Amino acid sequence: MPVAAKSLRGGRAVHWAVFMVVGVAAFLLFMQVDIIETANHSYILLESIFSGKFRSFYGEVAAHQNDFYYLNNAHYNIIVYLLFAVAELPAFIVNNIFGLAPNEVVLSYIGKTVSAVFFIGCLPLITAIARQLNLAKAAAGWAPLMFALWPPAFFSVLVMGQYDSISLFLMLLGLWFWAKGRMIPFALVFGLAIPFKTFAALLMIPLLLLAEKRVLHILKCAVIALWAIVPSSLVFAGHTFAMGDFTRAMTERLFAARLPFAREVPVFALAYGLLCIVCYFWRPAREDLPRRGVWLGLAVFGLLFMFVEWHPQWLLLLAPFVVLTTLMEKQRAPWLFVDIILCAGFFLTCAAAYPGQLEANLFNGGIAGLASGTQWVAGEGHATLMSLYTRVDVVRYLPTALFSIGLGAHLILKLPLRKGTPASRFLASAPSAIPLLERKPALGVWLLFGIGFGLFWFLPTLASWLGIF
Repeated sequence: MPVAAKSLRGGRAVHWAVFMVVGVAAFLLFMQVDIIETANHSYILLESIFSGKFRSFYGEVAAHQNDFYYLNNAHYNIIVYLLFAVAELPAFIVNNIFGLAPNEVVLSYIGKTVSAVFFIGCLPLITAIARQLNLAKAAAGWAPLMFALWPPAFFSVLVMGQYDSISLFLMLLGLWFWAKGRMIPFALVFGLAIPFKTFAALLMIPLLLLAEKRVLHILKCAVIALWAIVPSSLVFAGHTFAMGDFTRAMTERLFAARLPFAREVPVFALAYGLLCIVCYFWRPAREDLPRRGVWLGLAVFGLLFMFVEWHPQWLLLLAPFVVLTTLMEKQRAPWLFVDIILCAGFFLTCAAAYPGQLEANLFNGGIAGLASGTQWVAGEGHATLMSLYTRVDVVRYLPTALFSIGLGAHLILKLPLRKGTPASRFLASAPSAIPLLERKPALGVWLLFGIGFGLFWFLPTLASWLGIF
């Protein structure tokens, strides 16, 4: 192996070691209520299965006749809870053998482990897709670290413990099959992703229309993709209680933002529908499909988060497509500043839309909060992040503007035009603004993480939590 290649791999190993330390610290220090609820619901599923009441699961949760902490009914497809239940099965067996009560802290960390495992599982898939894009080895080598440290992605999984990583893992695997022209495995894998997060269907449809023009083959793949969602839904038809209301509420978000034409037109549906039609008419060369597929991921989820009210954990779905399309650009340093703007808008929007819910309270269920016996509660003498941010008055008006500016720059400047993206054409003859960042990609990765996550969320959150003492 050449000395330069050994040095490069060794250098990345150091960065991965630092990521592991930072990632494990975030994993242990923070816990969000969503993963606690899902872990508890999955344990109730185990109790329902072993008591012969499998189809009564959603009703058992809705009855709240147990000592678990959770606020909501079970809202997800049964496949979600089955996966977490499998992970909790050893704890369930031990508890029943020794007559122990379930420990919610243990269950929560088991649930968070499931999310983290699928997050880590995305890394080799991102490397594989980067190779399909014919990126230089150096760029492809940095892709997984850029994804793992992209602030909204890191925050979603390793801080919040969200399980959108499961769906994303399956979507990336499906995209890898799609780029190889293997349409049946593509449809099967996306079909499994859909019960975990129905947003997978939003990406599958334009991918299918871009790669396949024969109507019967399109219909065949669409039918195959129903293999998991249809039977798992039919088994519990009429027995899901509030799940239908939750699904309707989520669906209504897709059509909430409207344009005031002669009749109101839902913005996302308009943009997404036009994108799907363009994909059917589009005939890219076979060798260009991988690059077009990655751009479609950016387009679909970019439009979704631009025009639909989003939950913070959903931004994980955008992460690999932001990273890979940036690596496809000839000059990558300017995108560091675009992502800093996007991350500033992301964390400011989280603080504004969910005050007191995604900040120092996340220490409460982590090891530091449990060990110290302290509980941070917004409004009990503790400042929320938004109250800190808005001491600079103009900040109150910036969250969604900053987020939309950053996301809009990705959508517009990365359009795959015939002679290159607008960004690459603008910068074609221009020297790099910051040559150091082009030569040392790790510097840009850690700068974005340090500013985007550390400065905009972790440091003010830590200061707020330390105020308890």
